[in-house]
Amino acid sequence: MCTEDIDRIICAELPDEDTDPLAFETVTRHMIHGPYGTDVPYAPCIEGNKYTKHCPKSFCDKTIIEKMVL
Repeated sequence: MCTEDIDRIICAELPDEDTDPLAFETVTRHMIHGPYGTDVPYAPCIEGNKYTKHCPKSFCDKTIIEKMVL
């Protein structure tokens, strides 16, 4: 599998709020990280005032396949 194969299957764009408001609300409510931190210390990705899921991540405009270390 190469990055082009992945990009043909997966899309990381927000649905259009005007043409599909339900999809837009669902994605923005349940699939976008943050903002968390000291304002929301009870968030599931915060432990002891630190992120536990390696977030926030930097924006990347292309798909990258990284070697997994087990």
